[in-house]
Amino acid sequence: MKRLVELPCDIGDPIYEIIITRDKYVYFCTYEVKDVSIKSIQYAELWEDRSELGKTLFLNKEEAKKKFMELR
Repeated sequence: MKRLVELPCDIGDPIYEIIITRDKYVYFCTYEVKDVSIKSIQYAELWEDRSELGKTLFLNKEEAKKKFMELR
């Protein structure tokens, strides 16, 4: 039996990251997806676990901006 896995995004899609520094500064960054696997997403030469989607990584700009405003 074959099983298909639906990936959350494609290579080249934008991905939005919220970065909180040790000094409590909050940054909003936009990157391009470089690679995607079942467990991780690569952007900006980093691999991040897909569990961060909706927490610090977003595929939707509006959701990312909403979270950013909450954290500011």
